[in-house]
Amino acid sequence: MQNRLGRILFKSYDAVPNEVDCTLEIVEGKCPEELNGILYRNCPGRMERGGVYYGHPFDGDGMISKFEFVRGRIYYTNRMVRTDWFKAEEAAGRILFRNFGTNIPGGFLKNVFRFKFKNAANTSIVFHGEKLLALWEGGAPHELNPATLETTGIYDYQGVLLNRSLFKYISGAHLPFSAHPAFDPHTGGMYNFGVYFGVKPELLLYMVDTKGKITLQQRVCLDSMGFMHDSGLTENWRVFFLCPLSFKITQMILGLKPSIECAYFDKKRKTQIILIPRDGGEPVKINTDPGFVFHFANAYEDEGGRIVIDGPLYDRFPEFIPVTGFAQYDFTRFPKMLMTRFIIDPGNRTVSSSLLSDYPAELPKINPGRKTHKHRYIWASAASSKWAGPFLTGVSKIDAEAGKTVFRDFSPNLTSEPMFVQRPGPGDEDNGWLILPLYVADEHNSDLLVLDASDLSTVCRARLPHNQPQGYHGSWVRADK
Repeated sequence: MQNRLGRILFKSYDAVPNEVDCTLEIVEGKCPEELNGILYRNCPGRMERGGVYYGHPFDGDGMISKFEFVRGRIYYTNRMVRTDWFKAEEAAGRILFRNFGTNIPGGFLKNVFRFKFKNAANTSIVFHGEKLLALWEGGAPHELNPATLETTGIYDYQGVLLNRSLFKYISGAHLPFSAHPAFDPHTGGMYNFGVYFGVKPELLLYMVDTKGKITLQQRVCLDSMGFMHDSGLTENWRVFFLCPLSFKITQMILGLKPSIECAYFDKKRKTQIILIPRDGGEPVKINTDPGFVFHFANAYEDEGGRIVIDGPLYDRFPEFIPVTGFAQYDFTRFPKMLMTRFIIDPGNRTVSSSLLSDYPAELPKINPGRKTHKHRYIWASAASSKWAGPFLTGVSKIDAEAGKTVFRDFSPNLTSEPMFVQRPGPGDEDNGWLILPLYVADEHNSDLLVLDASDLSTVCRARLPHNQPQGYHGSWVRADK
């Protein structure tokens, strides 16, 4: 079964054959008339050039999908993000740029001293300050037309994201702007960060107000290089996990291997938790047991001022698996990702952790109205506890108060990030819907699911006109926005 799921996962990354505008056919249930708004999603829509696959899903060219819900109907549009890198490789018909998990074909002479990676614009998408932005880990966003999804171009926030140091000739023209901004639902502010590798590694802290004005609030020196993909936000703190990931720098510089193959998990080092006051100030650094976290569901402060933050914990950084090797890899070696609660005491500088669920899970979401405040429920793309590997074939609902998990399996089909949408009017924290794509293995196609968030039952299921590769993140925009 593991090898079969590996083949399915590989097949799911087939390039999306076309760009379309259509109304989706509802094949099960009925789309709620009161569900009105737009779900934007980002995924790697193109994973190969000239018959050569990119090495890692992080490297595929971004494709934006727009699902517009209007009084019981779902209108679908998809477009590739036409970055300068995409257009150049499209014209050449081959891989031209180095990336996180991909070297330029042709050996180390093609890659030596090449530090400027392709901005794939493939990780997330946000609508904020009246701008629709496709986000990538290591550079500036790309602005898109919210109605047509046509690419406008790089958006550098009026020059704030321009790299003005001499390192721009090595690392690129723009400062990094993470694909994981955190939002304060009470102020509307967007808090983002970037990890910048200059003379010393730095953590860049941004705040963007509701009108889209950005401030580079602070630059914090890091004690070591690291890969920080997400962060936590509470009423008073910004929370970062600097996990013990090291790099074989010489191999990376000489282009002998892609960057991710040069990364290794150092169990002899601790994970460092970095707490930074939201309004600026000296960071508080606390060491804890080694582990790795890609994503956080939420963070908040309890009555005693302790920080509570939840996210899937890996016991180590997953080793590099080439996309073309998914069907052959022994996924019993892949670390499980288990939803874990960390309780951090900034005053005493202590950390404790406890397991919230024994179902492997990733891409966690909560009711966004609870962000920065105490939440009860977490929804995630999840897997049966018997499976090894990154095979997310279901959806879980974790009740952090009751210590229970409800899991619904769609195996062998593959799920993606579930987006929670609150029902109109007052209601409980789980009174809403989950919207997510489902890759249907036997049909090599994808459906869009709308589930009842309270019990994970199907509300409706709509058929897409093609497969949608396993993607990462999306955003919901209410109809009144």
